[in-house]
Amino acid sequence: MPSLPFSYRGWRVPKAGEDIADCQDAYCVAEETTRFAISDGATQSYAADAWAKLLVKHACQRELPSETDFQNWLSEARDEWQRSRNEQAKQSSSWWTQVQARDAAATLVVGELQRRADGVWWAAVAVGDSCLMHIRGTTLTSFPLASASEFTREPNTILSGRRSGSEPPLLTGSGRMEIDDKLILATDALAKWILGSQTAWRRLLTIASEQELAELVESERATGRMVNDDVAIVIIDFSPPPPKRQALTPSVMTEVIASTAPPPEESKEQPPNHTSVGSQLSDRSVPWITFLSSLVAAALISAVTAAMVTQHLVSKTLRDDNLVRRRGAMRPSAAPQPTLPAAQPQSFHVAWFHCPSQKDCGASAQPLVLKQPAKVFPKADPHSQSSSLPPGTYAKSKTQPKAPPRWIQIEVP
Repeated sequence: MPSLPFSYRGWRVPKAGEDIADCQDAYCVAEETTRFAISDGATQSYAADAWAKLLVKHACQRELPSETDFQNWLSEARDEWQRSRNEQAKQSSSWWTQVQARDAAATLVVGELQRRADGVWWAAVAVGDSCLMHIRGTTLTSFPLASASEFTREPNTILSGRRSGSEPPLLTGSGRMEIDDKLILATDALAKWILGSQTAWRRLLTIASEQELAELVESERATGRMVNDDVAIVIIDFSPPPPKRQALTPSVMTEVIASTAPPPEESKEQPPNHTSVGSQLSDRSVPWITFLSSLVAAALISAVTAAMVTQHLVSKTLRDDNLVRRRGAMRPSAAPQPTLPAAQPQSFHVAWFHCPSQKDCGASAQPLVLKQPAKVFPKADPHSQSSSLPPGTYAKSKTQPKAPPRWIQIEVP
């Protein structure tokens, strides 16, 4: 029978201030038999952690117990427990032997996935307040306790020693599984916290490590929403594994080529030929020919792929260039810059008057006829720039009285 598609993750967190080695909760998952168990060792009892570990070990190794054979199911676990206590008693003092005579106590939930005619089901048995929770979509159902108010201070437990009276009641439950359903196994402190909130289980499903669980438990203990007790959890995901992708090897290529090749034509009767050395060699070379043909096919596939990638890149480059051009055409053109006329040499065809100096150029100035264009000094006396100019070589225009004075350097005939 093929194994059922499920995966799991499980962690433990001790009480605040204690080490993980002191944690008295235990769990077990057997992937071959799709069986799982969780147990909460009672803190007040002796060696509760060892008894919890022994119970989950037997639960994963043996068939799921029923109400009728539960007593026999417990007998084997108790026999192993007693043998281990006897070995320790031989190496211990008398007072320690008396301590070891006390019973250990623990709760227990055992479950397994079963393939039935109408699908896959989970089936479980429980003693005490450890719970199995079934999640489908946004709905959660819990077994054997359904709400946080059902938890008590003294739950039923399984004792390590035999009693003349009856065993605690063994509760049974089951449910049909569908793809992507999840199961959560939790001991009492964590189970009560989950059932006390509608969103607590959603936070648990996002946890991926023991450190994340420890941080969540510590924060909830600090707020008082979770009691300070050992915690154990197992999360089971019922989902098919992702399909495996087959690598492209020469053997796979040969199978593909053989599956797509046309069927060989029926051979006509040929006269019998004697087997020659050449035919023997050709028969021996058939595997090599097949291998070489697979390599050629792989090379052709690689060449076609490279050509397609190159064509895609070229097309993308052309599209990008066209896009850039279209965007450039859509942009408004810059306003044309005005063209300044070329500077022309200044020719003075106005009346100029000869002045003996810059300061003495009044009404008594004599008219002057220029024989050629003169150089204009609009801001200052040309003497300030060239002291070699002789006196009397200055003239001032009287035709533009409102304009600022312009002094020119001329040649006096």
